[in-house]
Amino acid sequence: HRELLNSVLKYGRREKFPNFERSIGIDINREDEKIILDYAGMIQKVIEQRKNKEEYLRKRIPDILPNLSSVVDPLLAARLVAAVGSLEKLAKMPSSTIQLIGAEKALFRHLKKKGKAPKYGLLFNDQRISGAPESKRGKIARIISAKLAVAARIDYYSKRLDERLKHDMDRELSKVMI
Repeated sequence: HRELLNSVLKYGRREKFPNFERSIGIDINREDEKIILDYAGMIQKVIEQRKNKEEYLRKRIPDILPNLSSVVDPLLAARLVAAVGSLEKLAKMPSSTIQLIGAEKALFRHLKKKGKAPKYGLLFNDQRISGAPESKRGKIARIISAKLAVAARIDYYSKRLDERLKHDMDRELSKVMI
């Protein structure tokens, strides 16, 4: 998508694209081209802003949530806190609830007997879960959510960094991956 966006910004009209042969679309006039270019520029600015915000959060979140961001990616830690509403609410949740944050719709569908039980919600964005074999994803999600529950409590109540948390989690994950 970014490649197409950059091409539109560079060449404008499709006739100016290199290797253009023909199109089934309608012809556009200068006013249409200007609107398309303005829109493409706006999309590019939004992409740049998102990238800048993600970089800012990656730098800032480890200071605010040191344990959560040591267990999962800082952006994922921020998304979990945002989805719940506050660090206090996250700290008071059991690990089974943390595991399903973001999968509420699937959970209620399952409870109505119309679907499979969800194993993970936002946690699926963690590379250790999404990159694991399907048969091990649930176990990995349980381990990570258990450590996230502990990490959230430490971050909320004491604000100290616990190095053992990540080490213990990595050891448990390595046992599952064997």
